Amino acid sequence: MKRENHVFYFTILILTVASVFFAPVYNWDIDHEMYFGSRLLAGDLIWTKEFHDKLPFVPFIFLIPAYFKSIYAFKLISLSSIFLFCAFLIFFAKKIFSEKYAGNERALFAALVFFVFLFVSHDSIGTINCIAASFYGISFLLILYDNFSNAVRTKIDKFSVLLSGTCFGAMAVSIRPYYIAALGMTLVSAIMLGVYNGPHKSRFFDARKCLKFFTWTFFIGMWGGIFNVLPYVLTGQLSAFRDGLALLGSPINPLPALHDFLRNM
Repeated sequence: MKRENHVFYFTILILTVASVFFAPVYNWDIDHEMYFGSRLLAGDLIWTKEFHDKLPFVPFIFLIPAYFKSIYAFKLISLSSIFLFCAFLIFFAKKIFSEKYAGNERALFAALVFFVFLFVSHDSIGTINCIAASFYGISFLLILYDNFSNAVRTKIDKFSVLLSGTCFGAMAVSIRPYYIAALGMTLVSAIMLGVYNGPHKSRFFDARKCLKFFTWTFFIGMWGGIFNVLPYVLTGQLSAFRDGLALLGSPINPLPALHDFLRNM
C-alpha cells in the first residue's frame, strides 16, 4: 500500500471531521429529536405523554446530545457510526472475499468511498440517516461473512456474528423501519446463495437454510423488542406503547404511515 494513499485518506478524514465543527447550519429535524432526548432524560418515554412519529429507540440515540445540549455531540455520534462501518468493512473484506479480490488497498478505498458518499448525502451527518445506513451496512457485512466466508469458524464466532449482526440490523430498522426490506432481501439472498451453508449448498432451499433464516429473523425481532418494547414493559407502560403504535398508523398522523413506509421500502 502506498504511503501517498494513506496521506490522501487521512487528509480527507481530517477535513471532514473539522467541517463538523465549522458548520453552524443543520437540519431542523434534529431540534425535535433533541427535545425527545431531553424528555427521555426526564424519565418520559415517547408515546407516554407526547406523540412522536419515530420508534422508541430513536430518543435513546439523543440521550448524550440532549444531556450536553449540543448538536455537535450528535454529529460526532453520527460520524462515529460511519467510522465504525468503515472499520468493519476493512476488517471483514478479506474474510468474505478471496485475497485476489480483496486486498487491503481496495477495502480501504471502498471504506473511503462509503464515508464520502454518506458525508455528502442530503443533510449529511446532521440526520439519523447516516447512523441507520451505517448500522445496516455492518449487519450486511456480517450476513455476508456468515454465509460466504470459507474460514474454519468456531461456535463462539458463529454465535457472536449472529448476535452482533442481528443487533445492528434491528437498530437500523428501529431508526428507519423501511430498512426491513433491504435487510430481509439481504438475508434471504445471502442464505440462498451462500456457498458454505452445509452439505446441500447447491440447493436454494433446504431445512438447514430455512432454520438459519428463521434464527436470524428471531434474533432481529428479539433485539427489536429489547430496544423498543422492553422499556415500556419494565416501567409498566405497555399500554402507552400499544397506543403509540395505533397513533402512528392513524389518520391523526400527518404522515400516511403505511404509504410512506411502503414507498421508502
